[in-house]
Amino acid sequence: MALKWTFGGLDLLRLKSSSVFILALIVVSLLIAGCTTNNTQPLPKAPGTPAPNTAPQGSGLPLRLNGDTLTFGPFSSFNRGIDYFWLADGKRMLVCVSAQDAGQQLWLVDVPQKASRMLREARQAEAIFPLGFAGPEKVVIIEIPRDPGGKNAIYTVDFSANSTKVQLVAEVPGRAKRQAITRDGKYVTVHHTDGASGKLTRLDTSTNTAKELVAGLPIDDGLYPVWFSPDGTQAAMPERSGSGRETRIKLVNLLTGETRTTQYFVRALDTVKWSDDGKYFAFKVADGSHKMMESGDFYVVLSQKLRIASSNGSVVKDASVPQGRLVGDIAWLNSTTLVARERKSVSEAGLSWVVGLDGVFAAAQPAQAAVLSEPLSYPMPKGSSSAYTASVRGWQDQGRAPSQELIIMPKK
Repeated sequence: MALKWTFGGLDLLRLKSSSVFILALIVVSLLIAGCTTNNTQPLPKAPGTPAPNTAPQGSGLPLRLNGDTLTFGPFSSFNRGIDYFWLADGKRMLVCVSAQDAGQQLWLVDVPQKASRMLREARQAEAIFPLGFAGPEKVVIIEIPRDPGGKNAIYTVDFSANSTKVQLVAEVPGRAKRQAITRDGKYVTVHHTDGASGKLTRLDTSTNTAKELVAGLPIDDGLYPVWFSPDGTQAAMPERSGSGRETRIKLVNLLTGETRTTQYFVRALDTVKWSDDGKYFAFKVADGSHKMMESGDFYVVLSQKLRIASSNGSVVKDASVPQGRLVGDIAWLNSTTLVARERKSVSEAGLSWVVGLDGVFAAAQPAQAAVLSEPLSYPMPKGSSSAYTASVRGWQDQGRAPSQELIIMPKK
């Protein structure tokens, strides 16, 4: 029996053997599949942008060069997206990528060489980002687990050798809420849960060891607040009495582990602000004339008085706000000067002042008041480059997850 099968109007097969017939079926099926694939139209995408992709495992996401513009990415299904930090040479950068389906990734991008390399991939992490420098060619990073029962890992990344070295310093359990790093990168302090209580644990990046500084801290809505000084040497936290009606301020020297408790009580405490060098701290005094303003899930103290104290807890100055106005926002301009801003409501601010250690209020200039509006950021600053500018561009195509890419250009 002869079989005749035509495809596209052509006589492809005239077969008498069943085995040859089966082989022919396979060949034709592949031809059909190929034609079907070639006729499929790609999903629409943003004008001028490539289809989003997720970063591959290992090293080697190519950088795209278009004229003078270097593009890293794009990455799709991101959670927090892309963040970047320039290294000291202004030519290389650490790039943190948060991709929902690829986890957290840390990349090294060498702009002049137009090269990129993945340093760390953590698919089960909630976040991975740098904390600061432990030397000109050494960066300290933290990896926070997605699982509350996991461990927070502190690493150092050394760029001084021909091959980049990633070294584990130590791990701490539970949920990490805040971290502090000394300016030389030697010590990192992590505020984290440990079972039914909170802890402060200090890690030494030079010896890869960890030491418990304070244990038994209360856990309230995750972790009870702890405020670190910008230089990573001091910490302050509320310490309630047994009845819970009276609160003092507990102070911790993060270098020595020494703790002190203030002799005075605070009726309400929404924040403690440290000076840049950790020598002084300030807070708004709740003395009965204060008010409480609800802001989202939190309460903000509005006070007619600011207290400036030294790192040992002793009062330096109680400063009264002019004309009985209520201050809601404070920040340090430098190591000896505060900036305070009147707050009339959640959305309405008033006058701004600078306040010295002598407690004298003076009108603040717009540039000085701007420090009150600076957004929260990672402990490590983004740094800068004298030769390049960088920015993150995001978009969302119809039917696709949001995408972001890093754009790097030479300065004109």
